[in-house]
Amino acid sequence: MRTLDGLRVLIAEDNFIVADSLKMLITAYGGTVAAMVPSTDAALAALESVPIDVAILDIHLRHGTADPLADRLAEDRIPFLFLTGYGDDNVLPERLRGLPRLEKPVDVDQLLATLASLLGRT
Repeated sequence: MRTLDGLRVLIAEDNFIVADSLKMLITAYGGTVAAMVPSTDAALAALESVPIDVAILDIHLRHGTADPLADRLAEDRIPFLFLTGYGDDNVLPERLRGLPRLEKPVDVDQLLATLASLLGRT
C-alpha cells in the first residue's frame, strides 16, 4: 500500500542515518522527499524554494532547536510532527506541546498513521 502517494515531505533531522532511513521509508510508501536538511536555517530556506505538504522535525537540530521552524510551518498551515529521542513534551516550549510527537526509533505503522491523520487521509 502506497499511503504517501503524491506527498512532498520535508525532513529536518541532523543525524544523516536517521534522515536517510526516513527518506527510504517515505519513498517506499510513494512519497517524495522535497528537502532533507540538518538545521532550522536550511529548512526555512527550503520552504522558500520547494513545495512542502508535510514535515517531520527532530526537536534538536544542528545549531539549535526546531522551534522557529515549527512556528513557521504552523503559520503557513503546513502539518508537521516531531520525531525525537526525547520522551517528554517538556523539551518543547509550551506552545508546541501536545502537537504530534513520535519517539525514535519510530514504528513505521505509527508514523504512517500519524502522517495520514495530519493530512486527513485516515
